[in-house]
Amino acid sequence: MNSLKKKPIYRSLRSIEKIIEVRTRHFKIKIKIENDELKDKNTEIPELRRKFAETEAERAELKGKVTELPKQGVEESKRRDAENAKLKTKIKELESENVDFRDRITKVEQRPMLNDPKVF
Repeated sequence: MNSLKKKPIYRSLRSIEKIIEVRTRHFKIKIKIENDELKDKNTEIPELRRKFAETEAERAELKGKVTELPKQGVEESKRRDAENAKLKTKIKELESENVDFRDRITKVEQRPMLNDPKVF
C-alpha cells in the first residue's frame, strides 16, 4: 500500500515543481521586462535633469531682467528729467539773449543819425 500512495504524491510533487518552474520563468521574464522599462526611464532622467536645469537658469535670468526693468525705467526717467532741465535752462538763456538782441536793435533803430546814410 505504501508504494501505491507514493507514486501519486511523487507525481504531484513533480507537477508542483513544474508549476513552480513555469511560474519562476514567468516572473523572471516579467521582472526583466519591468527592469528594462526602468532602465529606459533611468536613461531619460539625466536628460530631464539637464533640461530642468536649463529651464531654471532661463527662469532665473528672466526673473532678473524683470526686476531690472523698473530700475532701468527709473534711471531712464531721471536721465530724461535731467536732460529736460538742461534744455529748459538753455531755452531760457536763448530767450533772454533774444530779448537782449531785440533791445539792442530797438536802441539802434532809435538813433536816426547813425542809421541815416545822408549824415555821412
